[in-house]
Amino acid sequence: MPASSPPPSRTSVGPVRSSESHEAILAAAKQVLRERGYGGFSIDAVARLSKASKPTIYRRWPQKAALIIELYDRETAHVLNVPDLGSVAAELIALARSNWALWRETAAGDAVRGIIAEAQTDPEALRRLRDTFMPDRRRFARQVFGRGQQRGEIPASASIETAVDMFNGFNWYHLLTDQIRKTDEPAIESAVEILLAGLTRSGG
Repeated sequence: MPASSPPPSRTSVGPVRSSESHEAILAAAKQVLRERGYGGFSIDAVARLSKASKPTIYRRWPQKAALIIELYDRETAHVLNVPDLGSVAAELIALARSNWALWRETAAGDAVRGIIAEAQTDPEALRRLRDTFMPDRRRFARQVFGRGQQRGEIPASASIETAVDMFNGFNWYHLLTDQIRKTDEPAIESAVEILLAGLTRSGG
């Protein structure tokens, strides 16, 4: 595998503008996470690579989980907004496949595994996971199910929030058990078929 490109660094002795420093830290965090995994990720390593001081990093991200969550948001935001494909089934399958590919091929998979692991022993990481990270992840599937209701594919009386729980739970399970390879993807279509059949019956 070719060596990773170094993150942006300072080019003068003057103070780095806030936005430049922010981007340099995120680029360094991405590189450290990709090369070392969550277990080897540390603020010390990010500080060395980004040429930023640890106090600067901690002022913006008071703990490792906060930095990882922002990095995850950066990695995922541009690929998980599924366009209107005219079918809720097609959109859910596309969303799951995009998620799995992202988790396989970028630092995002390591990030979310690490956040969930840290939340088991760190109350602040748990709070961020429960109150910020997980709610933000719901919007992508909620948008798809909402379009399905508008098109009449899903009964108006069906519980969209429960459907989002089930869809996201299926995906998180496959991530945490490392079953997100291309050869595992047939499970996506089966899960979507079962989920939509249940939603249709629930509105009958």
